[in-house]
Amino acid sequence: MTDTPDHIYQMQYEIIASKPMSERIQLGFDTIDTTRNWIENSIRQTSPEINPSELAIAVFLRSCIDWIMTDSIFENIIILSISDLI
Repeated sequence: MTDTPDHIYQMQYEIIASKPMSERIQLGFDTIDTTRNWIENSIRQTSPEINPSELAIAVFLRSCIDWIMTDSIFENIIILSISDLI
């Protein structure tokens, strides 16, 4: 769901695009890191005893759920390989 008007998206794009490449890359890394932390904290709330390996797999599965739910044969092969690790 999005309720942000197109002209606001355009303004955001222009602000980000005006920054130096190194700053844009760092912003992307920071966003990914923050999202990963949110996912980890959410998983730890429901599974406080989770070990680091299980947490890594759970974060991957949670963050890639749209990708996992596709019909691609290649992607499904990867999913089956990962499920053996769980």
